[in-house]
Amino acid sequence: ELQVVADLSEYEVYNCLNAKNHLRAPTEFGICLRPKGDEDFASSLCLSCDCQRDRACWLTAMRLAKYGKQLRENYRAFKNKQVDSISPKEYNSYSVSHESVRSRVAMDFTGSVGRIVEDPIEAKAIAISEGLAWKRRWKGNNTLTLARSRRGASGDVHLGQPWFHKTLTRQQAATLVSSHNTQDGVFLVRESRSNSGSYVLTFKCGGKVIHMPIQPVMDPVRDALCYTLDSGVTKFYDLLQLVEFYQLNAGCLPTRLTHYLVQHNYQTGSSQPHQKQPSSEKHLLATTSAVVASTSNDSHIPLQQPHTSSPQSRQRY
Repeated sequence: ELQVVADLSEYEVYNCLNAKNHLRAPTEFGICLRPKGDEDFASSLCLSCDCQRDRACWLTAMRLAKYGKQLRENYRAFKNKQVDSISPKEYNSYSVSHESVRSRVAMDFTGSVGRIVEDPIEAKAIAISEGLAWKRRWKGNNTLTLARSRRGASGDVHLGQPWFHKTLTRQQAATLVSSHNTQDGVFLVRESRSNSGSYVLTFKCGGKVIHMPIQPVMDPVRDALCYTLDSGVTKFYDLLQLVEFYQLNAGCLPTRLTHYLVQHNYQTGSSQPHQKQPSSEKHLLATTSAVVASTSNDSHIPLQQPHTSSPQSRQRY
């Protein structure tokens, strides 16, 4: 037969810690009911449970019985604050003010005119593909931009090197390198006109002029911008390290870099060819706007004798 122990509306429900020692309960899992208004626990009631799980269940049941009505009223008040025009039967999510969810449709603008995508599977596939493409573009551009900004002046060490031609075009570089018919490994480095931020290594091998792009890549270990000729197999932190490496090792190139082309401007007012200097003096002989410098420790030696032609036949690049 059930007996009423206490009216929960007149008691506060508490969780007892180690009720066996403090309240002399048969177990340590106790629940204390203290009357409202009492400052001490003289007239409180103590309930003992067999395990922690039983005590948690009893506490939950008592608090729901005590505060359940208030929780229901709070929930109803919250729902009444929502927009009255939106029916809960039509939508499963919260409403968006000043805009109807049904006014949005999927559009496809790949053709000459836009069309409404009625198939939900196709609309979802288009949204996923566009989202992934945008993330790839944003991540790639943002990563390289941040890396270039971190490098600062240390990444521009190639600007002062004699083999770097900043404003040289592809055709000018090919003409300049091909003018040395018998030398393999003649090279220069220039900026790429088609890919901003990249560079091109133009060199000669087997009588052919080869343009090899120098691609900027990210080093995931040190989070730094590097340059590579072989898709990241061999990476360098600046162009100077790259050129010095391939001057000593062929690597992925068909030949080792042996001589570099240096920009050099001459006066065009004189119609006489350059006079031959004594052999004891170090000199440069050239008829174009570039001269060849050897990468060895010797002095600069011309790879080709100058043509004693008229000034009208001389070309400037």
